[in-house]
Amino acid sequence: MNLQKIRYTAYFVGMRMTRRDKLDIMRDLLSLCKDKDMKKTRIAYALNLNFQKASEYLDWSISHDLVHEEKKGIYKTTSAGDALQANLERLGQDPAER
Repeated sequence: MNLQKIRYTAYFVGMRMTRRDKLDIMRDLLSLCKDKDMKKTRIAYALNLNFQKASEYLDWSISHDLVHEEKKGIYKTTSAGDALQANLERLGQDPAER
């Protein structure tokens, strides 16, 4: 196994798991905020990110009008966020399932 492959692979209790890319994280973030009222801390826990990284993704999503703050500290997806989430879900499927 080459060094490049090792660098991009995480190991968890003897099982091999590949790292998520930014689109996977965005899809998960949009999906979380679509289904429930989510606070920043809950988003960070659910995405398995530290609070700073989760805040960066959330701030980016807000600045691109994908997520909005519904009430103080409660985040929801916008219609643009719902459309992007659906497209990301579709792209994540096998070509035979599309």
